[in-house]
Amino acid sequence: MRRRSFLLGGMGLTARSAGQTPGEWKQEWPLGYDGRLRAPKILEAERQGEWRRYVAGPCEVLSDRVLEREELEPLMLAFTSVDPAVRCLPIGLAGDRRAGQRFRARLFSDGDAYVAAGGAPGTVGVYNGRQDETLMLSSVLFDEGKGEKPDDADRFDVFVHEATHHVLRGWRGRLPAWFSEGFSEFMAVTHVRPGVYEFTGTEVEVPRHIGRFLLPTGGVFVLPLLVGVTDLSVLAWMRANHPDEPDNYAKYAAALLLLEWWLRRQPGGTAAVREYLAGLRGLRRGGTHPAEPWGDGDDLAAMQERLVAFWRRKGLRIRFASA
Repeated sequence: MRRRSFLLGGMGLTARSAGQTPGEWKQEWPLGYDGRLRAPKILEAERQGEWRRYVAGPCEVLSDRVLEREELEPLMLAFTSVDPAVRCLPIGLAGDRRAGQRFRARLFSDGDAYVAAGGAPGTVGVYNGRQDETLMLSSVLFDEGKGEKPDDADRFDVFVHEATHHVLRGWRGRLPAWFSEGFSEFMAVTHVRPGVYEFTGTEVEVPRHIGRFLLPTGGVFVLPLLVGVTDLSVLAWMRANHPDEPDNYAKYAAALLLLEWWLRRQPGGTAAVREYLAGLRGLRRGGTHPAEPWGDGDDLAAMQERLVAFWRRKGLRIRFASA
């Protein structure tokens, strides 16, 4: 069952309580973001060798085959919406990019060419930080079976995840791996139609999303301990990725649940995240990260208990266990 849309404008729509000033209203959590109302015009630019180049606003897509209009329009809606959707969240996470700098995605119809360009074997999409571009297999975006979301938005989940890493490039070396991966998953979960995000209905979408990428054991999704997930560096996270293993998504699911709780359910969470990110923004490469609000491993153990109890009431059975 799908939720009705609360989206009424191109900017993030927020809920305002009685007695709030306009300044306070801006800090409210937005119901969602609808990028369709301000979608930039799509232009087909000159070819670059074997690549067809398509441009919409600050985004460009390079494809090794011609993209039909019905393929290109939802893709560009998804792509151009990621940056403004991130910016409408009141946590100060939007990355800084130079004037005129573009977001670029390169689509491959051939898996070997995708890997040769920097795509990890066994994956369907990746953000290549060295080249500052998102790499994707076009078959995932255009050719696979339909999902449950209207306009088949499920097929853009990986794309939105990787494009979020792209948007956050300015935070490289400062965001811890669990936050970067958890937030990228949060954006994928809340992307319910091409270019459309619903930020307040995660109780429905999170269980469905985890069920698409992870197999339960006896009806229970087994996740790694939070202390291990939050301790992983970016490099260690990448080295721990084994796309062909059935439980590879488990650490992403744990990061998603922790991040979603911090943003949406922990008292004062939005302000705490904003303060945490402000500390990270001034962090020099190699510096000490500011402390997360839950503190030591004992606090994370209590967090696990809260997550297990909360999601059980929502129909999602999870268990945290050591490897």
